[in-house]
Amino acid sequence: MLSNLLKEHQNEIHKYKEDCNKKKLEAIEASKNLVSTIVDNVNESVARAYINQKQIENASKKLQIQINQYIKNTNQWLSLMENFHKSLKEIGDIENWSISIEKDLQFISEKLESKLGPSQTSDKE
Repeated sequence: MLSNLLKEHQNEIHKYKEDCNKKKLEAIEASKNLVSTIVDNVNESVARAYINQKQIENASKKLQIQINQYIKNTNQWLSLMENFHKSLKEIGDIENWSISIEKDLQFISEKLESKLGPSQTSDKE
């Protein structure tokens, strides 16, 4: 009887150890699955962030190129406007000069007419 009890006890211990080992293996497998799932989620988020970062970098490079082109175009327009402004000033200066010359010539003409008389100046015309 004692030997039967010992055998039963040893069988129960053996079953308990097998059950513990089985549950240990299941826990290890579940842990592996959990870690794999967590790593996959983290990697997916990191990959998405990396892709977004690359897109932002590309967009910022394109924007910088467009800004440089805009600056170049703006400088060209400013140069054209400055040249146009200078030309307008020159035209105004020429107009003032021609008005001044015209007044001087009228003054000279009037003086000549007053000294020579109107009949002498009309003969020469």
